Amino acid sequence: MCGVTRVIAPLRAYAQSVMPMGIQSVKLYNVAECSMTTFEETLLREVATLPESRQADVLAFVRFLKISLPGEEQIRNDFKEALEDARMTAKEHDITQEDIDAEIRAVREGK
Repeated sequence: MCGVTRVIAPLRAYAQSVMPMGIQSVKLYNVAECSMTTFEETLLREVATLPESRQADVLAFVRFLKISLPGEEQIRNDFKEALEDARMTAKEHDITQEDIDAEIRAVREGK
């Protein structure tokens, strides 16, 4: 048995109490594998030192981070929208591609 079981068990119990029907589909950690990176080991050691109530807070925070991160498609769409806005602004101010290239050259040359 891997040492992370002591840390994961309270997290799994909390998750089951919060969403008893869905926990079977949530893989908190494959205890059989027990091959972790230094970061994972450090994180698990730190979480293990917390009281169970705070461990539940850690799990809730991790879940919050996961749902608040934009997906690749959203990032691509945001980039396209920002690029379109920049092009419209340039057009409104009569800024040409040559103007942009000249400014980039000047900055690179330290002028």
